[in-house]
Amino acid sequence: MNTTTPDTQLEYELQDLYISSKHWLADVSFISDEIRFFKHLVDKYFIPGAKNEHAVEVTDFRKTISEMEIETIALKSKIILYLKFLEPFVDNLKQAIGFDLIERHSQLENEIKDLFQSIKLFKKDLFSVAENLI
Repeated sequence: MNTTTPDTQLEYELQDLYISSKHWLADVSFISDEIRFFKHLVDKYFIPGAKNEHAVEVTDFRKTISEMEIETIALKSKIILYLKFLEPFVDNLKQAIGFDLIERHSQLENEIKDLFQSIKLFKKDLFSVAENLI
């Protein structure tokens, strides 16, 4: 009689990976809220077509906000697809795990970090100009 013991460590690690990946959706939603705030700030306090020293920056802010919105939507879709990709591994520990899982996770993690970094830099620039205008 052969008995096999389940690999609980692998099970816990896969579940942890899945849960941490689900948290990315909350992170991206937070970023979406910040972008919505930035857009409101620019629309309310930065008058379109105003001739001042920040007119070019305001145009750039609007463009960057639009790009970040698109990037955030795409990233959210990628996370959802990754979670669907990950589910079979969590549900069935006998399924072979390849390097693709780790590569996809790392790639998404890097994209999220990059987005947070770009948001941080954008926020610094936006608030600096807003402080001068308001």
